[in-house]
Amino acid sequence: MSAREALANLPLPPLLQPHRQSAAARDRFAKIYSRPVVLEVEGVTRTFTGESGPVRALERLSFQVHRRELLCVIGPSGCGKSTIGRIIAGLDEPSGGRVVVDGNEVRGPGRDRGMVFQGYTLFPWRTVLENVMFGLELAGKGKAAAESEARPWVDMVGLSAFANAYPHQLSGGMKQRVAIARALVNLPRILIMDEPFGALDAQTRAEMQAYLIQIWRNVEVSIVFITHDLDEAVYLSDRILVMGANPGRLLETVENWVPRPREPGHLDSELFVATKRRLESLIHRDRPQVVDRLPIVRMTMAGDDVE
Repeated sequence: MSAREALANLPLPPLLQPHRQSAAARDRFAKIYSRPVVLEVEGVTRTFTGESGPVRALERLSFQVHRRELLCVIGPSGCGKSTIGRIIAGLDEPSGGRVVVDGNEVRGPGRDRGMVFQGYTLFPWRTVLENVMFGLELAGKGKAAAESEARPWVDMVGLSAFANAYPHQLSGGMKQRVAIARALVNLPRILIMDEPFGALDAQTRAEMQAYLIQIWRNVEVSIVFITHDLDEAVYLSDRILVMGANPGRLLETVENWVPRPREPGHLDSELFVATKRRLESLIHRDRPQVVDRLPIVRMTMAGDDVE
């Protein structure tokens, strides 16, 4: 039995059961699975050296990403989400297994992959346009050619009016839009995003999610989006990779049946809520219950109880 067949036989919450046979969802995923596989993660393990000996961060992690797919990766803290992102980007090396992009094994950073981090990794001495130009200049293009190619990307992320502004003059959301444009200007096959909106306030985060979907619709790129926010994962993804911790491993790959195009109103729909609950159940099933075992130290002499 294949992994997809095994997934199809798993019990589902009642609200999700009718959607398994939905013609729209079936057709959408048939199209996704018919596209070429652009990213293959094959049995990747990663072991770090800790103070008390080896620490296994990832344990034989395997999955695929199809052309134009948006895959979200979720899981508890310490499950290796950022580690697998860095390995795909070529910023870290696996201890075992391999990562393949378009049939070529990843052996370091490359222009076929772009990465956006949670922190604002812009050069403070460069303007918005100059930050976006950086990768093109690094690839050997002259200033005039780099500027010509970078401007449409600045326009695409809605910052043409701020092309000559410096990072300190931008809001957090605007900085991340620059980072996205800088990652996309080299036309990567894969865009890895490691909790890129985690430091933003709720309103800006929602705006950035809308920007990302708009950009993704218009750019030839597959996205691996790492997040701890389950609402964000359901709102953005085609499929959701659910990881467990200690060591980091794949628990389940969940097809996201919430229809596209998605709008903020979907957040309250029964299907959206049921999908989120399914993700919560998977993560909590794997998480040890430690709260009752935590040492409690009373820091007040007050006699009134809070509960």
